[in-house]
Amino acid sequence: MKKVTVTALLSKSHTFKRLLSGSVIVAGLVLMLPGTGRTGTVDQPYTVATWRGFTTAAVSYTFDDGCSGQFTSAIPMFDAKDFKLTLFTVTTGGMFPGWQKLADAAENGHEIASHTVTHGDLSGMNSSSQENELRNSQNTINENIPGKQCVTLAYPYCNAGTGSLCEKYYIASRTCSGQVMSKSPSDFNQISSILCGSTMSSRNSVAGINAGADDAAKSGGWCVYLFHGVGNDGGYSGVAVDVLQGCVDYMDNNRNKFWVESFGNVARYIKERNAVTVKETASAANSITVEVTDGLDDTVFNYPVSIRRPLPEAWDTAKVTQDEQPVEFSLKDSAGTKYVTFDALPDRGAVVISSGVVGSRKAAVSGRIAAASVVRFFVNDLPATVHITGIRAPVAVSFFSPAGKKLASGNLTSATCSFSLPVGMCIVRVTDGISAGSDTFLVP
Repeated sequence: MKKVTVTALLSKSHTFKRLLSGSVIVAGLVLMLPGTGRTGTVDQPYTVATWRGFTTAAVSYTFDDGCSGQFTSAIPMFDAKDFKLTLFTVTTGGMFPGWQKLADAAENGHEIASHTVTHGDLSGMNSSSQENELRNSQNTINENIPGKQCVTLAYPYCNAGTGSLCEKYYIASRTCSGQVMSKSPSDFNQISSILCGSTMSSRNSVAGINAGADDAAKSGGWCVYLFHGVGNDGGYSGVAVDVLQGCVDYMDNNRNKFWVESFGNVARYIKERNAVTVKETASAANSITVEVTDGLDDTVFNYPVSIRRPLPEAWDTAKVTQDEQPVEFSLKDSAGTKYVTFDALPDRGAVVISSGVVGSRKAAVSGRIAAASVVRFFVNDLPATVHITGIRAPVAVSFFSPAGKKLASGNLTSATCSFSLPVGMCIVRVTDGISAGSDTFLVP
């Protein structure tokens, strides 16, 4: 498919933050991580969850080399439970599974990440060759998968490349030393994983594989699994379909303990959690306003952080919004105190906790082809312009969440089209059926 350049702009300015490391935050305390220059603060009585939803451990299922069983067996069983996995993809040669398979997986929210261009051993390459593998793999995936969200790497043969080069392109890189990671890894260029399947006798059964997640629950850490072949697809260290299904069922039956999410989103969460500042900016009889920020690059770090606060004694219930849009929340009693737990995106507007009913509004988006190279929209009454190079009308447009879930789609011709979109980061993808391109913008 021919490359198309798309640039999405909103007239309302939005400041993107420089990527920084952070610190571990608990209510009222700031714990500096070694070697970092940034801290966040959390106002009392708020608590930021170690893992999303205040679960005990994080678990990521990662799959290498594009084996066919990953698409025919693994992805459907994960989709059935609404769990997200990571496909570390080699972008050339016999291991490349094809863009349509990868795009379909991404549309369901699975992560498409880098396993380099050629599956070469980075540890044996000079700097120039390494950088070509890292940069070109990322660029190719971003050009073909909506969202420009290729942000993590798996080292071929588990042999690490040069750290400074890897972190230039990726927020986390995976090895396979068999360890469960801590809640705040000291080196994101060396994220360990547990190799599973037929080559590992201790990790080739439901119980043996689940033992890794159980160990993570004991330590409050992060378990990353590494799979290749699934079923009888001929892939390296194949795992039986019923064994993988048993592991997925175990996660499903223990959702209060295990947070199952893609490798990239767990890495995002850790870095956001460690850098986040939670500040209560206003308090009234019926509402509380909270500012949630992290100082990170919002185009990359776009995953919600779980936060908890005791409700005021006079409140029986609550609703939560961010930038006037409803957000996920729950209420729970503990030791005579009622808590509200909510998920907030750092740097995406004020969070309001209200004792009354909070209304919602839809973002109205309309677009018209004004010229063959420009598509104009109105996003919440603000004009947005998509500049397109190398594409011709009529144009099909699709909108995706940062996780890759399709939000809306339609055809933009001479007639005006309208869409309903949630507030927050949005990925727009345009195509004329031959060429395609995508970019991100912020729905205000």
